[in-house]
Amino acid sequence: IRKDVYDLFVDQTPDRGKESVASLDWSDIELTKELLLRRFRAAESFAGDFEEVWARLFDAHVKGENSFTYILSRTFLRPRDVLNFVRKSIQIAVSRERPRVNEDDILTAEIGFSEDMLNDLRYEIRDMFPNNPEIVNKFMMQKTMFSHDDLWLLLSEAGVPEGRVDEALDVLLWFSFIGVIYQQEEHYAYQMLYNLPKLKSMINANTCCINYI
Repeated sequence: IRKDVYDLFVDQTPDRGKESVASLDWSDIELTKELLLRRFRAAESFAGDFEEVWARLFDAHVKGENSFTYILSRTFLRPRDVLNFVRKSIQIAVSRERPRVNEDDILTAEIGFSEDMLNDLRYEIRDMFPNNPEIVNKFMMQKTMFSHDDLWLLLSEAGVPEGRVDEALDVLLWFSFIGVIYQQEEHYAYQMLYNLPKLKSMINANTCCINYI
């Protein structure tokens, strides 16, 4: 069960805090590498560790950044999304008859992956706010940084009822569509293990930002 949904259920129970929980949020990058390595070996008998196998299959850099780090930073450490991005990159390289995934393949895959992520958020918004399904579109063509008051005004102009603005904000924060600039650095939910109360506590005195992946 997704963490935000789980937290909602647990919050309604009298014995919260006593349950045994197995978390599947992977913040350990080495686990993600092991997951990919096993997938690669299942498809073909590759020898070597992750770095060696990755170097055989992918260009080393994208826009001057390590290619694996580039993909990882755009998937919010979510294993399913990492697999999705990597799969798209490989499919594009194969369709172009390349022997390995190069920088351009990854950049092209990023466009499709970003659209998938945006659609997921749109579906979430549509399910929660059926009368205001285009909330996300209200952010398009906006400046990438804005104040807390600007954020509330934007959501209000999108038609979100005053009593549900916090709820809409939670969704945008959970999906890391919106983050908070604190001490000159961007902070998103995935970096804080989806601790939304902690992230929201940083908003009032700081600038918010839109994460255009």
